[in-house]
Amino acid sequence: MKEFHTRRTKQYQYKWKNFFLILFLFLLIVLLIHATYKLFLKKRTAFEEHNKFDIQYEELLKRKKELEKNISILKSEDGMKEKIKRVYNVGEPGEVIIHITQ
Repeated sequence: MKEFHTRRTKQYQYKWKNFFLILFLFLLIVLLIHATYKLFLKKRTAFEEHNKFDIQYEELLKRKKELEKNISILKSEDGMKEKIKRVYNVGEPGEVIIHITQ
């Protein structure tokens, strides 16, 4: 009878060991899927931010070109006079400025 009893407990032990093994593998798979999903989200977010910063970089390059163009105009004597006339509405001695309003 003892032999039958030990056989039965061994069968139960094997069943529980298999159950815990399957549970452990299931939890491991769920953990790996979760980590992969988080990695995918980070990659997508990084890609979107990279595109956004590329657009900002291109805009800054355009602005830099415009500012360099303005600086080169202001470096010349004629450019400086023209800018002062436009901004401050002044003229050189002997010049008459007419303001037309509509």
